Amino acid sequence: MDAGGNYLYVANTSANSITEFSINQADGTLTFLSTIGANLSNPTFLLVDNSGPYLYAINAGNQSVSGYTINTAKNKPAPGPAGTLTPIASNGTVSMTATDSFTSAAIDPTGSFIYVPDGHGNVEAVTIGTGGALASLTGTPFPVAGASETQSAVVSPTATFLYVLDGSTSNPGVYILPLTAGKPGAASSHVSTGPAPTWIAGDVTGSLISVVNSGNNTLSTFTIGKGGALTDSGFNPETAGSAQGMAFYSGTAEPIIAPVEVVAANSGSGNVTAFTAGAGGTLTIDPAMGHYSTFAGGTVVATSSLANLVATGGLGAAQVAAFTTTPSNASAFPAIAPPTAVSGSPFNISPATARPSAISIDATGTFIIAADTANGVVYGFSRSSSGSNTTPVFTAGVAGVQALAVDPQGTLIYALTSTGVSVALFKQASPGSTTFRELSGTGVPGNWTVGGVDATGHFLVAFNSTAKAFSSFTITPVTGTSSDGALAIEHADPAIIAHVTSFAFDPLGHYLMTADAVSNTVTAYGFTPSTTATNLTALAGSAAITLPSTPGGSPGQIAFDPSGQYLFIALSGVASGGSVTAGAVDVYTTNVKFGAPAFSEVQGAPFSAGTTSNALSTLGVGVIDSVQ
Repeated sequence: MDAGGNYLYVANTSANSITEFSINQADGTLTFLSTIGANLSNPTFLLVDNSGPYLYAINAGNQSVSGYTINTAKNKPAPGPAGTLTPIASNGTVSMTATDSFTSAAIDPTGSFIYVPDGHGNVEAVTIGTGGALASLTGTPFPVAGASETQSAVVSPTATFLYVLDGSTSNPGVYILPLTAGKPGAASSHVSTGPAPTWIAGDVTGSLISVVNSGNNTLSTFTIGKGGALTDSGFNPETAGSAQGMAFYSGTAEPIIAPVEVVAANSGSGNVTAFTAGAGGTLTIDPAMGHYSTFAGGTVVATSSLANLVATGGLGAAQVAAFTTTPSNASAFPAIAPPTAVSGSPFNISPATARPSAISIDATGTFIIAADTANGVVYGFSRSSSGSNTTPVFTAGVAGVQALAVDPQGTLIYALTSTGVSVALFKQASPGSTTFRELSGTGVPGNWTVGGVDATGHFLVAFNSTAKAFSSFTITPVTGTSSDGALAIEHADPAIIAHVTSFAFDPLGHYLMTADAVSNTVTAYGFTPSTTATNLTALAGSAAITLPSTPGGSPGQIAFDPSGQYLFIALSGVASGGSVTAGAVDVYTTNVKFGAPAFSEVQGAPFSAGTTSNALSTLGVGVIDSVQ
């Protein structure tokens, strides 16, 4: 992408060309401009000089770098629409060592140098002169002592350090090379990464370096200290399978992530209430939608902010309902467009005795996963617009299934059962191949009723209702072996709470929340993985929540918005007797500092889900965020 964010360029390696697009600034859609093939030979990587209108292609076919001028309103070296490329006429291509193997490169912030890891333990360096002219930097190639498979690099924002990623099997890691007038010096230090690293990226502030490890599908994240030194940050989350690259957000302002639509499932009324979320987390029933009919007995809600998708299920019917919202419009009042039912919704599940009371949505927002807890079956549905999605894309028997836990990467589905845990490796490209295998090992057998995977994807935490205790398990990363998704006991905590009816991790994985509909309590627990000490500790003070007396009844589902700023609690209300009350949604700001929350009820909360005629027994809640 060019520095102004107006044009996108795509390298077509096998076609020896670059395709050029303009970007619609209102909605991000692309318009084809043209394709250029001059001076290209298997281009594998593109760089844009942010200090000038130049683009550079790294050519693996003939081991060269070729430069182009980006046509702009102020700079049109050749006829053609703005955004198209013109080869740099003078010294526009520079050759490098013929045996090099190029996959990526880095350009320094001043737009003066290009660094190309050669795949063999060296870095090639190219100078950028007036008009984008290219030349080899004297002394190139520069050896990286200790490295054998240099494949990716990034330059610090101050242009004082070059971080080179080495993908060797014996000692993968990042080497730090000082830069003097653009010239790389001897490697000053080395830090280890995960296996088979493929990509390195740095944030624009010069505070963090992150590496993609394809060998175990994780990120290695480092903080940058004095002298460019790297220190493991301790935050090394899993990625989706076969990740090859990543990028830090580099906008001119911090993105605003906030809830825009909240949905509550009213079990007694057979519908859901849709709220628009305003400033500070206040909720207003969506005037364009109000109450959307689903089916009686809906008790749980699952959401995907990526796909603007909402799904509901429960103990009242053999159905799953799904609809899409319009968060970009929901922040306006009144909302411009109501949510729309997904084609085929509600989905009928066979047999008629099926009760899909556990619902989840995969990481892509494409698939709805439902567990029939009455008959021990897990189903997968596609949310495609065709009518075929009324038929499950997979059906898998899992005896005694009581709850689902899906990892944030969407690659593993855990079925928590009355006797243990089963896992399925989920592939979005071939969902029909989804099968579950029962796990074994110390601590795995148990009567697991609720649970979840933390934000890093490294740990599963589940509640054993017989032992009245939580256990934490380490998850074996997905690497294409038979042990993918296996569990190893991290710690079996002592008995701590009598009942847990709903469970949610905060989006950063520092703590979790539980709801107990028997004792009418909501409790926060700090989460600190350890093999020798209790992992979950009940939090007190401002981290404790006292539920309001109105509307009465019990807490149902609890949910965080994806930003972790707000906690939502379904309050059932009273559905029968002399004092019937409508259900509601209670909302709290989390005010998280150093991993510990300080809850504060949002002004005006709890927010009524309707009247006693259309909002009885509010048991489920979910939220969709927007990014602006």
